[in-house]
Amino acid sequence: MIEGFTKDYGVHRLMWFGNGGSMEEAIRRGKQIKKWSRQGTIDLIERDHPEWRDLALDPVFEPLERRGVDWAP
Repeated sequence: MIEGFTKDYGVHRLMWFGNGGSMEEAIRRGKQIKKWSRQGTIDLIERDHPEWRDLALDPVFEPLERRGVDWAP
């Protein structure tokens, strides 16, 4: 919907996400994970859901258009 990281790297699925107490904590955790080896990242994903389903398709997430978010240019 918005050009950027996901388009540049061909990202099509949400495999993991974390809940943080603040934006600063989330940024710190993201930087920490980016330093991990590929196997470390795979282990993190498989620990929580070894079937590798797309988490964005889970009913926990409401579609953007229902939240009043307009991503159209």
